[in-house]
Amino acid sequence: MKMTLAELQGGLEDGRLLSARHLASVDDDHLELRDKPRFADAWMASYSRVESAVASLSAGSRSAIDRIRETAYRETFDLSQSPDLAGYVSDDFGLISEAIVAGIDDPWVEGLLDCYISGRVPGGA
Repeated sequence: MKMTLAELQGGLEDGRLLSARHLASVDDDHLELRDKPRFADAWMASYSRVESAVASLSAGSRSAIDRIRETAYRETFDLSQSPDLAGYVSDDFGLISEAIVAGIDDPWVEGLLDCYISGRVPGGA
């Protein structure tokens, strides 16, 4: 992964990784695409690879990941008023954070991060 947890947290807090620009094109159709097998199956496959590697995280690492997830949820909800969208974004940043901590170079997870870096919320298109 290209970022540290501190850089990820900072990018969420300063709007580089999550802002109104990211959420501008997200609608119900975008969220529905995330539930389709093409996106959901790839997300779950990466999640399974990462979860097996982070089963024994330290309390400090787990706390940092939880802070990132909470920040992602709160920022998304504040901008969108959508708990569904906030949940998806929080899950994405949780997965990205865990891959960083585990040192896993998963191209699909890196693609998630690249979407946020590019100003987009990942979707199934």
